[in-house]
Amino acid sequence: MASSSKSEEMLNDESKKKISDVFKVDLRENQVRGIEAVMAGKDVFVGTRTGSGKSLVYESIPIIKPGIIVIVAPLLSIMKEQVEKLSSLGFKATHIGKDDAENEGIEKGKYSFLFGSPEKLVGETKWREMLQSNVYKSKLQLLVVDEAHTVTLWGFGREGEEPFREWFSKIGELRSLFPNIPVVALTATSSTSQRKKIMNSLCFDKHAIIISESPNRENIKMTSIQVPNNENLQITFSWMIQGLQEKKEKFPRHLVFCETILTVSKLYSVFMDTFGRNCPYYNMFHSKTKETVKDEIRKDMAKDGVIRVLICTNFAGMGVNYSFLSNVIHYELPHEMDTFVQQMGRAGRDGHFSHELILFKVHKGMLKKIDPELVQLAKDSQCRRKIFCNSYACSFQEVVPIHKCCNICEKNCSCGEETCPEAHPATKSTSQCSCLSPNLLERSVTHGDRMFLREKLIAYKFSLCDSTNLISNNLLHGLTDKLIEDIVGKSNVLFTAADIINSFPIWDYEVAEKICSIINEVFGDTEMYNISDSDASDLES
Repeated sequence: MASSSKSEEMLNDESKKKISDVFKVDLRENQVRGIEAVMAGKDVFVGTRTGSGKSLVYESIPIIKPGIIVIVAPLLSIMKEQVEKLSSLGFKATHIGKDDAENEGIEKGKYSFLFGSPEKLVGETKWREMLQSNVYKSKLQLLVVDEAHTVTLWGFGREGEEPFREWFSKIGELRSLFPNIPVVALTATSSTSQRKKIMNSLCFDKHAIIISESPNRENIKMTSIQVPNNENLQITFSWMIQGLQEKKEKFPRHLVFCETILTVSKLYSVFMDTFGRNCPYYNMFHSKTKETVKDEIRKDMAKDGVIRVLICTNFAGMGVNYSFLSNVIHYELPHEMDTFVQQMGRAGRDGHFSHELILFKVHKGMLKKIDPELVQLAKDSQCRRKIFCNSYACSFQEVVPIHKCCNICEKNCSCGEETCPEAHPATKSTSQCSCLSPNLLERSVTHGDRMFLREKLIAYKFSLCDSTNLISNNLLHGLTDKLIEDIVGKSNVLFTAADIINSFPIWDYEVAEKICSIINEVFGDTEMYNISDSDASDLES
């Protein structure tokens, strides 16, 4: 374990000035506290909001004490961005896999900052043995785990599921190689229970320093709106489409988070249907987006660029630097409250008043895998900020004027300000949702495909039959011969369980999921579309 017997080391004025001069910042109290804890050899957990400069806790160490910092990062995009930043400041920095020609320099300890994925640093013998070499034993100053929430989010599977990236749960094994080297874990937010799980997984010392902030962002107003299960996307987002048509490049920047690539594609198709394929004001970002397009989007979003609406999965929640962003939308809720907070925190980093909009559906099958506290935040009729603060056990302070708090509190505000109640423009358009959305994605289906699908659905229907039931099996699951024909007939536009539920009288979500799985067996494409972008093909593995 990292030594806890060292006396606290204070960061003197000379060191503070060196750090401030190199990074062109004035050090904040939490940054100084974190740096001093590392200097004293203590493990440090930093859970502060996006844009708080938490990376400076490790970036500044070589200025004070030359040596090697090893950073475990989840995404290649994060590694690239950090390497470019540190190199531009005059540091020697690289990541494993950047250039094979650099491998010799890496092995000889020539780089102050070495980034890598857990799959490389923990999982590959070559790099693991390198870390045990005399060079690294003598030069290593610090181990860092960036975006530390991925340790539990990706390293441990949900109940009944395999972990997404198992090596994240094994990062703590590096601790056994360097028991006296401090470990720093960085994340924008984590609940108390999640923080404990992360610290336990990383084998933190019992004297570790915890630096945390309330995740409550008082400058972000939270609005939650229920939309019908059979909504029309063009109506739900009509306020955004109209605003973009009228204001073009002056339309405020919006970031729209969706849970799957399919949902991103459907919403993107609505904008493409309205504005055409070559309109520069909107784009989409997910793990399957071409690398060249990803780089263009990252550069655009880092400044007040041309993109005004970015439709994305959680893949854009890390490794992208957002500027001039005051509007985040969740079209579908993520599974974890921590992910929601990470994504919401992309807005209002400049301190300006911002909006968080939740658009959710109430089918139980869609909500059962989501954190109950997040479901409560979306559905409840009490102050959303209170629910939010309660879930993180942080103090609640009333936002003044209260119409800037949430769409529940706005109804009780009598401040008299000209902008009151400052309701989100989506509240008007979503109230008009009544008709089924046209499915803008379509696959090619042959006569043979339909015959094969029909056979598999009939076989599934028989598997559901129970001769001991007094109630008709058709009533229990809703899968009749007529319905099978209807599903086969519409198989060209059915991609998700939600599509099944919205289009047919299927009332059991598990049955809808199984039908969707059978469609995938026949066509082999819905799995790709239904990837939940905690997926990360943009990784170093």
